[in-house]
Amino acid sequence: MGTANIVVTVIVAVLGSTGLSTLIQFLINRHDKRKDDNLDVLIKIDTLVHKIDNLENRIEETNATQARIRILSFSDELRHGVLHSKESFDQVNSDIDEYRKYCREHRDYENNRSVMAIANIEAVYAERLDQNDFLI
Repeated sequence: MGTANIVVTVIVAVLGSTGLSTLIQFLINRHDKRKDDNLDVLIKIDTLVHKIDNLENRIEETNATQARIRILSFSDELRHGVLHSKESFDQVNSDIDEYRKYCREHRDYENNRSVMAIANIEAVYAERLDQNDFLI
């Protein structure tokens, strides 16, 4: 018999059936703990995914609200006679597109706050385009 076999034989003899069952129970418990640890990790990952989804939703809503603020401000400036360049109109039209898209995709979002402002911007834009008299 090799040295390793002798050592194993001695350990089994010393442990006996009680020691062997204790060792087996230890290994089972260790395996169960690993399963519990894996479950904890999965729960934490699921929680993180949920938080990231909520954060993405809040960012998208904030972006839509900021676009609405810029739209309302731009319309107010037009009502007060402030002239704007073609590039400024292009930017606010991009904000309008972004805002409308968000409103279409999120029916519960209050979107009636800028209807008249958008109509005003579109009317002034059409007039400026027709007359080609944007601020240079």
